[in-house]
Amino acid sequence: MVNLTDTFTKTFGRPPTQSELGKLMKLQAEQEQRKKLNNPKIAVPEPNKPKPAPKPKQPTRADLINSLNAKVAKQRNEIARLTRLVGQLNAEKAKLLSDLKWIRGEKP
Repeated sequence: MVNLTDTFTKTFGRPPTQSELGKLMKLQAEQEQRKKLNNPKIAVPEPNKPKPAPKPKQPTRADLINSLNAKVAKQRNEIARLTRLVGQLNAEKAKLLSDLKWIRGEKP
């Protein structure tokens, strides 16, 4: 903030009167109000901006090993399920072949 008395004295070479000092203070207050109205940062707060998504952290070696072990376990379960299905299909195939031999009159 500017010292009004010193500025007036430097400009006019004499100290200001009480009425001049009152007018200067009134002008200074009006200028402050205009600054506040013209400055949108003070008058209107900015809307909240969404925070940027955090960068994904690099997986550690232990995390990588755990995820690979989980993947291997799933694959093992799937292989076991498919192996059981193949066994069932082979049993059905053998039964159908024996039925076909019986229909032809062959000995099973």
